[in-house]
Amino acid sequence: MFRVTGRIQRAHVQMLREPLERESGRLALDLEEVTLMDREVVRFLAFSGENGVELKYVPDYLREWVTKERAEISRQRNPQK
Repeated sequence: MFRVTGRIQRAHVQMLREPLERESGRLALDLEEVTLMDREVVRFLAFSGENGVELKYVPDYLREWVTKERAEISRQRNPQK
């Protein structure tokens, strides 16, 4: 499990991506101490969640936003549904 804290911005996505790509097996991100993030980070988390990365201890506002972004990603991949 990787713990993420504080404010996370677009510039931090690559820093998040690198350890997730290196690790094998079950992965989780602990987001309990995240205070703010921008849309690019939320989209990254939504995509990561679809690829098996578990999001743990997600603040309610953030869980709702990630859920909406996942729906948007799904809609873009399957426009006829």
